[in-house]
Amino acid sequence: MTSRIRIATALACVGLALPSPSATAGEEREIELARELMSLTGEDDAGVTAAAGIISQMKPSFPTVSDEEWAEVARTFSSEEMIEMSVTVYVKHFDESELSQLVDFYRSSLGQKLLQRTPAVLNEIAVIGNQWAQAKMQQISKKLQAAGHPLRNR
Repeated sequence: MTSRIRIATALACVGLALPSPSATAGEEREIELARELMSLTGEDDAGVTAAAGIISQMKPSFPTVSDEEWAEVARTFSSEEMIEMSVTVYVKHFDESELSQLVDFYRSSLGQKLLQRTPAVLNEIAVIGNQWAQAKMQQISKKLQAAGHPLRNR
C-alpha cells in the first residue's frame, strides 16, 4: 500500500473510531438489546454503507489512486466500529425496558411491516411535501408581489 493510501486510511479510521462502550454489569443487557435492535432494523451494516460513501467522495480528490488501492481502503472499514458507536447512542437515549419493547416491536409482524414499507412511505411523503412546499412558495410569492415587492429573476 502506498504511503498516501496509508495516511488517508488512517485519517478516515481516526475520524470514525470512538472508544467502544465500557459496559457495567447493568449496561450489558442494554448493549445486547441495542445491538439486536440495530440488527432487526438493518442498521448493523451502516459501516459498509458509510465506507462506500466516504470512498466515492474521496475518489475525485485522489485521481491517481487505483481501484485496487481503493478496494484496500474499503477493507479497512468495519461495520463493528459503526455498531459500537451507535450502540452508545441507543443506550444513552433508551433504558433497558424501552430497548426491550423496541426489539419486541421490530420482531412483531407489525414491526416487520413498518420496516418493509417505510422506504415507500417516506418516498411518498417526500413527494407530497415537495408539492406542498412549491404551492406555499407560490402563494407567498404572489402575496409579496401584490404587496409591492418585486420578484428578482435569477
